[in-house]
Amino acid sequence: MCYMKKDKLLVIITFLIGCLFTFPLFKENISSIFLIATTVVTVFYLSTAKKKILLKKQHLIYTLPFFIVLCTNIFAINAEIDWKNVSKSLMFLIFPLVFFNIPANVFKNLETKFIYIFKFSCLIISSFYIISFLLNHSFSDFFNESYNESVFRKHVYSIAIFKIHPTYFSLFLNVGIIHSLLRFKKELKYLNLFTFIFSLIMILLLSSRLMIVISFISIIYAVTKGISIKKRYFIPIIAVFFSGLIFLPGIKSRFLEAYNDFNNPPKGMYFNSTNIRKSIISCSFEILQENYLRGVGFSNIQTELNECYAANYDSKFYENHDYLTHNYLMYIFLGSGILGFSIFLFYLFTVIRNCLKIKNVLLNVVLFNCIALFFVEDFLYRHYGLFFFNLFVFSYLKFYEYTLKENV
Repeated sequence: MCYMKKDKLLVIITFLIGCLFTFPLFKENISSIFLIATTVVTVFYLSTAKKKILLKKQHLIYTLPFFIVLCTNIFAINAEIDWKNVSKSLMFLIFPLVFFNIPANVFKNLETKFIYIFKFSCLIISSFYIISFLLNHSFSDFFNESYNESVFRKHVYSIAIFKIHPTYFSLFLNVGIIHSLLRFKKELKYLNLFTFIFSLIMILLLSSRLMIVISFISIIYAVTKGISIKKRYFIPIIAVFFSGLIFLPGIKSRFLEAYNDFNNPPKGMYFNSTNIRKSIISCSFEILQENYLRGVGFSNIQTELNECYAANYDSKFYENHDYLTHNYLMYIFLGSGILGFSIFLFYLFTVIRNCLKIKNVLLNVVLFNCIALFFVEDFLYRHYGLFFFNLFVFSYLKFYEYTLKENV
C-alpha cells in the first residue's frame, strides 16, 4: 500500500512539473500556485516514503540570493523592510529545496516531454499574438513601424492577456529554436522544423535587439557543437533570418536608434529605450560611487534613481513609469553593497560551474542567454525571469543526476 501511494505521488509530481513548464501561459499567481502544489506534494511524498528532507551544504549555496535580499531588508541602514522584495526572491529558496528532494527519475523526460510542453506553450502565445494583431490591423501592418518600433511590437505591448515583455518572450522562443535544432533528427522532424522557423520569425517580429543577436549566436553555437543539418534545411533557415533583418520593420530602426541616441540624453518629450537606458546606467554608477560599501537597501533603489533622474535630466520620462536598474548585477550591488554583491557572484559562479559540468548544449544556451540579460534587465527581480532561470537550472541539475545514476 505504501508503494502504491509513493507511485501515485510520483505521478502527481511529474504532472505538476509539466504544469510548471506551462508558466508562460499564466499570470504570476497561477504559476506560483503550481510551485506551491509541487512543494506540498513533494513533502507528502517524503513523508510517505519515510525519507528525510535532503538539505546539504552545497544545496544551501543555491539559496544565497534569497538570504541576501532577506538580510539586507532586515539590517539595511536607512531602509525600510520591503517584504515585496523578499517575497519576490522566495523562488531562490523554494526551487533548490524542493527540486533537490524530488526523485531524479521524474526528470528523465525533461528534453522529450517537459521542454516540448514549454515550446508549445510559447507557440500558443505566439499564435494568439498574431491572430489578435490581424483582428485589429491589416496584414500590411506587419511591415509598418511607428517611432522606430514595429506596429506588431507595439500591439504586443498593448494587449492585456499573455502580457510578457518582448525581450523575455524572445528568450523563451530562443529555447524552442535551439531545442528544435537539437531534436530535429531524433523525433518529430517536420514539427521541429516548423517550430524553429515560426519561433525565429516571431523573435524578428518582436525586434528585441539583444535577443536577435543572442539568437543568432545561439544557433551558430548549437550548429558548431555537432548538430548535423543538411544544407537544404540550413540555408533557408539563414535566409529567413537575414531576410527578416532586412525587410521586417523596426529592427534596423532600433539598431540605428541605439547607435544615434546612446550619447543623446533624454530631453523634454524626446526619450526612447536607448537614451533612457544610458540614463539608468549613469545614475546607477553615480549612486554606487557613494554607497558601494553598504548599498542603499533594496527598498530605496527606485527612490534614489528617481532623484538622480530629476537632478540630471531635463525630462519627465521617469514620472509615469518606474525605471529600475535594468541590470540585475547592479540591482544586487546597489541594494546590498559590496558584501551582498560578492556573495551573489559566488552563487552565480557556483551555478555556472555546475551547469557547465553537465555539457548540455541547450542548458549552456539558456545560461548564456540569461547572463547576457542580467546586464540589460532586472532579470531575476521579474517573475518570468526568476521562474524561467530556476526552473531550467534545477531541472537540468536533476536530469544530470538521473543520467549519472543510469550510467552507473
